[in-house]
Order: sequence, then C-alpha cells, then structure tokens
Amino acid sequence: MIRNCYVCRKRKKIKLFAKDSSKPFGYSYRCLECEKIRNRKRNKIRRIKYADYYKKYLKKYWKTYVQDSVKILARNRVNSAVKSGKLEKMPCIICGSVKSEKHHPNYLKPLDIIWLCKKHHSEEHQKKV
Repeated sequence: MIRNCYVCRKRKKIKLFAKDSSKPFGYSYRCLECEKIRNRKRNKIRRIKYADYYKKYLKKYWKTYVQDSVKILARNRVNSAVKSGKLEKMPCIICGSVKSEKHHPNYLKPLDIIWLCKKHHSEEHQKKV
C-alpha cells in the first residue's frame, strides 16, 4: 500500500510511516523521516524554553537528591547485612534498651553504625542541628 506524506508530499510505502492507532489506516500522515525532523525541532524548542527552569531546579534540588541517594544506599546495605547475619542488632549504647534503631554518623561508611533507642536517636539528630 502506498501513501502520500502530508509534509514532504512524497509517495511512500505505508511501512515508512509512523504508527498511529488514532488514524484511519493505523499510520500517521507524516512519514518517519518527517516525523523525526518534527520531533527534533520540537525538542530543541522545549530545551530552550525550559532551560532556565531546569537550571533553577537543579541548583535547588540536586544537592539534596544526591545526599538522599547516599543515605538510601547506606540504609539498604545495613538492612541487608542485618538480614544476612553479618551485622547483629544491638541494644542502645546509652541506656541499654532492646528496642534500638540504626544511626549513621557518616553515610559514606554505611556499616559503621551506632545502635540507639528512639529517644536517644532523636536527641542525636537534634544535636547536629
């Protein structure tokens, strides 16, 4: 089956058209080449239009995103070490409570943790602020 491209006006085989289920034959009115050109232009305009927005966004959130990902990785390493038995859950180092939580003094050393109860853990975080 042959069809005319709406943009370049060339007659091409139907297989050379972008698929689009909303159209009568299931293919777009633009050939794949014209579709690529259209998408490149549109993406270039979008990059220019939103460049300032992304710069502001990245400045504001990139630092916290990186810090949060390091924290998540550290927590995951400790949780898997506890599950596998490499690390053992200990009582709170201050009061000896059995219900203890993991505290990372340094997230870059994920397996160096301190076990604290909920009360002492919140106090430890308040000291840092």
